[in-house]
Amino acid sequence: MLVFEEEIYFWLFLVIPVILVLFIFLLIWKRKARKSFASDELLQKLAPNKSNFKPILKLILVCLA
Repeated sequence: MLVFEEEIYFWLFLVIPVILVLFIFLLIWKRKARKSFASDELLQKLAPNKSNFKPILKLILVCLA
């Protein structure tokens, strides 16, 4: 059985779902902002090498920290 010395550390685990929900809302907001800014073809020309992996890696690292 796992026993925490300080229970506040257990409650801090509830921050992880909050971070995940905020990340999803951020992705939705960015997608809407990009669609209102330009078409998909123009966005591909403006940012051809946009990485989809880096934001997810950042989210994983923040959750692990």
